Amino acid sequence: MSYLGIPPFGRTVRTVTESIATSGQTTFYPNGGYAVGYVDVSINGIALLTTDYTATNGTSVVLNSAAAVNDEVKFTSYTVNLYDGIPTIAGNAGKYLKTDGFTTSWEIAASVGPINTNTSAITENYAIPTGTNAQSVGPITHAANTTLTIAAGQRWQII
Repeated sequence: MSYLGIPPFGRTVRTVTESIATSGQTTFYPNGGYAVGYVDVSINGIALLTTDYTATNGTSVVLNSAAAVNDEVKFTSYTVNLYDGIPTIAGNAGKYLKTDGFTTSWEIAASVGPINTNTSAITENYAIPTGTNAQSVGPITHAANTTLTIAAGQRWQII
């Protein structure tokens, strides 16, 4: 399950939690939790199969068979952190993420079909970037404290 090296979509953080079991213990709580599907469990150095335990909530791991007193239980979890270049998703509903391999930006998703719809109110900041024109079916209202920026030479047409 583990990935060696830096994955192409970010970096992986590996967290190891070691516990000494009490007699009959079945539930353990790895430090910092885990991403479901990305935790390995071993007892006394022997790797368990995923069918030997339940790890479905991101916080606890429950062994199917109780551990013995002083068993060494080790949890290794993996968390992928996407690189820091992804812009925030706030205010980008209905857009798609575009990248050239070096930079990323949110772009307007075009609707193509016999009937296209749009909301009738601008309720968040919005920009029509260079190289893009836009159209809406009105009337359109513009909420207070929001901005609509239309790049020089571009057009927004309300029908």
